Amino acid sequence: MIDFYALPNDFPRYEEAKCIVNKSERLSFLEKAIVEDLETTQNRTFPDLMPYIQLHEFEALVFASSEAIKALYSETEAKFDELDKIISEYPNPEDINDDPSTAPSKRLKNNQLIKGYNKVIDGNLIILETGIDTILQKCPRFSKWVETIIERAK
Repeated sequence: MIDFYALPNDFPRYEEAKCIVNKSERLSFLEKAIVEDLETTQNRTFPDLMPYIQLHEFEALVFASSEAIKALYSETEAKFDELDKIISEYPNPEDINDDPSTAPSKRLKNNQLIKGYNKVIDGNLIILETGIDTILQKCPRFSKWVETIIERAK
């Protein structure tokens, strides 16, 4: 799992992917490019490799539910009204845009929405509090990847 946001220009088939307008299709193309690149450079197949590129970044999953944030933070630590507004504006958190100033992590950091937000610690705590079922329900691309992992594990 890697973030699409700020993906390097030397990523496999990156330039080709820029021509694909639909972002979900672009990410699927790039995920396949990862497999192709590894198999070509390593001269072997990786049948269990299931790369996933999160649109736009991991922190989008944090926006799956404001209830988790409300359970972990007080009103002096988090701007609940603003969080609720963003969550209602983006029923699919994966669609929260990737503009440098409004990317999910930027919205959370720098005391914008959660005072002292730490990507590693707070992001994981919120995800755990939210629960996988809610995240899978709200984030279709992520859900599809998890379903694929489950199916292949059977």
